Amino acid sequence: MNEVVKKSQLGLNGGTRIGFCSFVLALPDFTKAFEIEGDAFGIGIDVVLMRDQKLIVYFSEKLSGKTLNYLTYDKELYVLVRALERWQHYLWPKEFVIHSDHEPLKLLKGEGKLNRRHAKWIEFIETFPYIIKYKQGKEDIVADAFGKFYFIDGCLFKENKLCSC
Repeated sequence: MNEVVKKSQLGLNGGTRIGFCSFVLALPDFTKAFEIEGDAFGIGIDVVLMRDQKLIVYFSEKLSGKTLNYLTYDKELYVLVRALERWQHYLWPKEFVIHSDHEPLKLLKGEGKLNRRHAKWIEFIETFPYIIKYKQGKEDIVADAFGKFYFIDGCLFKENKLCSC
């Protein structure tokens, strides 16, 4: 496990998820701007909090109920809301960058007619000092860093081999 953490690579994309999990990979430096990068996929979300392209904290959650049936835009917006809820104590004091591979999120501030869920989420998001930057999927740090590892029932696996329990 220590080798995995040192390389800042943990991942849960390939495994069965129960609830959510979170890993602290490094101590934050509050003198520098934070970055968030997340992704929604089929049944879950993966989000990282970074600084200088180095992972600090990883969060993963299995989608269930209504969230499982959200459209892609809603899932990507949900990723952002969950990240902000989870790490708001890091993010409120200073402007930070949100990297997303979902281009419509760039237009979040200019969104016209909103449904009730979007209005609630955007009202919450707007309490933060953020900038959204579009990042193509192939540049996605979350997928690259976490695609090789997965977590099942409290055990960390890499390419179907047990790393740690």
